[in-house]
Amino acid sequence: MSNVISAFQYYFGRYPENEDVISSHEQMSGGSFDNLRENFANSEEYRQNYFTAARPRNGTFFRPVKGGLKICVLGNCQGPNIAMAIASLADAPVSVSGLEIMDFSETSSEMAAIIRDSDYVVACKTYNENYKPVSPDYIRAEYGKKTFEYSPVHFTGLQPDILVLGHYGQRIRGPVGDYNSRIILSAFCRGMSAAECVAAFNADTYQRAAYFAEFGWSRDTMTQREAALDEDGLRISEWFLDEIRRTPLLYSVNHPNSRVFAHFAQLILGKIGIPVRRTPVEMIPNTLASQVVWPVAPELALANGVGYDTDLSYWCNNVMLNLDEMVWRSYKTYETLGRDFLTEAMGERTIDFG
Repeated sequence: MSNVISAFQYYFGRYPENEDVISSHEQMSGGSFDNLRENFANSEEYRQNYFTAARPRNGTFFRPVKGGLKICVLGNCQGPNIAMAIASLADAPVSVSGLEIMDFSETSSEMAAIIRDSDYVVACKTYNENYKPVSPDYIRAEYGKKTFEYSPVHFTGLQPDILVLGHYGQRIRGPVGDYNSRIILSAFCRGMSAAECVAAFNADTYQRAAYFAEFGWSRDTMTQREAALDEDGLRISEWFLDEIRRTPLLYSVNHPNSRVFAHFAQLILGKIGIPVRRTPVEMIPNTLASQVVWPVAPELALANGVGYDTDLSYWCNNVMLNLDEMVWRSYKTYETLGRDFLTEAMGERTIDFG
């Protein structure tokens, strides 16, 4: 089977122009991975990159190797990071690709070719009809591939103040991107001053917003989602719900750290029968580490028996905002959108501060 599409991303950071280019490289290499990468190295495009590592398309990960099995991981932003963990932990030659299914409309033919070329597929369970061609059931029926399905991690129990408004690609954005603080938005919509908003981060507000109950709700939701997986699905909820009480596992509600991705990778490799390398999880790269890091309020940690908490600081792209700065920047952003517009967008999610 061909490594051409993965090699284009790995060496050039892009997909091949068309099927003719793929066929040409397949013929020139004669099915040899060594020949394939020599052909890439002899190209002018590779020389212009000064032989340095190319950055692949955002939302992807590719690691083609000589020999061994090929594994394709499909999902949201977690998919490429699970693929990274597999590449880091596999103690045998394994070619790995990780793709965000949100790019399907733009790269459907490339995704189909990569799936077709893989020995195993790991795909997130999705109920969105737009992603049906990359769903586990469709892949099994259309390509006949051994497919392991999983439920992407989404756990609001320790960071319940995160609020996302608007559909994908049309989000209402705050100072840290798509994530907004429900408390800050509510305070702004109710005409509270920035100082009053800062003071509202307390146990009374958390109680009014039902934040103390969020851990239990999120636990039950996670368990239910995994119960819907097929018999051979990748289930991590039992481990996750036990581990998160002792060890931080999330940068934000749907951005796990490398410890979670390593657990997924170990399950996948175990099902395939590939030995696992003793790589420290801290050494496994994670593209989500430099994005938003949301705090864990001490009151919520204590109430849920969690053995750690943070100060109320917010990180985004390696910039740190303390609570005062987060509120100030949020208010400046929301002033440009208008209180009436945001009040309508919030609807019943607006907190009553009493």
